[in-house]
Amino acid sequence: MFPPRRRADMTIETTAFRRWIGAILITGVVLTAIVAGLTYRGEERQRHRVFLERAQSRVMVASSIWAEFILPIQAAQSFHRASAEVSRDEFSVFTQTLLGQKLGVSCFAWVPAVLGEAISRHESYGRSEGLERYQVKALLPSLKGKPALSSTIFFPLFYVEPFWGHEDLLGLDLASDDRILGILQEAGDQNLLTARI
Repeated sequence: MFPPRRRADMTIETTAFRRWIGAILITGVVLTAIVAGLTYRGEERQRHRVFLERAQSRVMVASSIWAEFILPIQAAQSFHRASAEVSRDEFSVFTQTLLGQKLGVSCFAWVPAVLGEAISRHESYGRSEGLERYQVKALLPSLKGKPALSSTIFFPLFYVEPFWGHEDLLGLDLASDDRILGILQEAGDQNLLTARI
């Protein structure tokens, strides 16, 4: 027979058992954390890969749409650069051809930069082009009180095609809105074809 155990022996065994259980629990928690971290990183990499694939396809679609918009704008710019002056009829014929191709552009507008001292000549030229009441005016009703010749540069809408339905836009000065003026000047300084307003 075995001798009876002493209380000290039982306490040592209980402490050893608790340590062993504690070590197993700690090892389990550490292994679980490692596995969870590896799984999370793997899923994160997979999500990132899927996102990049989707983003790339959307960028390609956006690029093709942008190319569809920029081609007629480049063509109109080349037309203006090739001609010393472009009449309203020439602008209409040229842009109607582009609009007929359904390139995603619904309307063309030509906005010349007009210096303040040349504004009356510009308005006279507009009237000689068949716009009987052509006048440069503020873009927004809230800006109507702005002095007519206070700016050093104006950006009036001069040609718009299709003309019908847009005739009220003619003469609106985009420079009368300081935000738009800044955007147009920045686009001009960077020699950009377009300005996003």
